[in-house]
Amino acid sequence: MWPSISVVQLCLTGLADLSMLPAIDVIQKNRRHFELYVALLHIAVSLAHNISQSFDIPLFLSVDDWHNMSDVLWIAYFLLLCIHVLGLKDIQHTMILRYVAFSCAWMAKTKDTWTTNTYSTALVSVAITLVVVTRLALRKSLLPIQLTEAGYAVAAGAVAMVLFLSPRIVHMGEVPFFTVVVPTFHLALGTMFYFGWKCVAAPAKLCDDSLTAHFI
Repeated sequence: MWPSISVVQLCLTGLADLSMLPAIDVIQKNRRHFELYVALLHIAVSLAHNISQSFDIPLFLSVDDWHNMSDVLWIAYFLLLCIHVLGLKDIQHTMILRYVAFSCAWMAKTKDTWTTNTYSTALVSVAITLVVVTRLALRKSLLPIQLTEAGYAVAAGAVAMVLFLSPRIVHMGEVPFFTVVVPTFHLALGTMFYFGWKCVAAPAKLCDDSLTAHFI
């Protein structure tokens, strides 16, 4: 790839990665430390992957390794969002689900490897289905959801899905893919996460991510 194109690609993808910052601000205000850790790590890993990808050089790890880590983290981050949107009032149940979600994301992507998305897609689909079904069946016992923000999140998620599937539908070269599709995809994801984290108010925390403090 030409050096000038590599620089443009890096700038566009790097800026797109920063589209996650508004959602991170919401997470920080809600004092969700595990979600904050996953989100910040995802940005760092994505930037490392983009540098390695843009200039076709290893950056301590190979491009494929950074890609795989990035996929694990964004899947985990999405599952954490699903748990948030689910709106459970019991913070202890939410805490346990977060660690289960991260473990499932790691296992699914390890099974897939970085070149496929079969198990990851199945995991995400199951998570979305469970959120919708639970919301419909138990809505009175869950935290209220802001439908306007939820609608914006769904719309942005639909755009991200179309962009994700576009290389499988329309043939395109490497340059337009990495300079147009990938940055736009990440911008759509950032928008989805922002409105997703805003659509349900976080329950009050008695402690900061500690299962043991409840019993002390």
